[in-house]
Amino acid sequence: MDGERIIAYTEKDLQEKAAQHICARIIKHQKSSSSKFLLGLSPTNGQARRNRAKEVYSAIAEWNEQEIDWGRVLIILLDERYGYESDDDCNANLVQSSLVKTLQKRGIHFPEEQLIAPDTSQGWKEAAAEYQLRLSQILEDGKGFNLVSTGLGPELCHDLDFS
Repeated sequence: MDGERIIAYTEKDLQEKAAQHICARIIKHQKSSSSKFLLGLSPTNGQARRNRAKEVYSAIAEWNEQEIDWGRVLIILLDERYGYESDDDCNANLVQSSLVKTLQKRGIHFPEEQLIAPDTSQGWKEAAAEYQLRLSQILEDGKGFNLVSTGLGPELCHDLDFS
């Protein structure tokens, strides 16, 4: 497992480099393996950081230097908010409204069942138990994440590469 830090000098540079890094990892995996790429995303707190995450996710969906087979990508939310008042505060909605909708605008189908997120419509204990079961089924047989992208603040934003 390697941790990588993306160095950027502007917001636009950060968005482009982060999207390029994630897309390159997906493409590398898809060229060398027939298995699905498991991308763990942990959207961040704070409106400015959430907007940055939206821009990165949209840039991933707009990537066209090499074709990504989105049917072979699972996006797994590592963090979801519970009891949010607005859909804008929901991490699943953040990924849906940026990455998935941008893919759809490009005519690329991303199956809804490949965005793995907790069901926040039920009680938090039930949601946690159900999500734990779903994740354990996905990660069984020693399969783990290929890449985890975290957003822990300006000093700690990094990706963990499990390939």
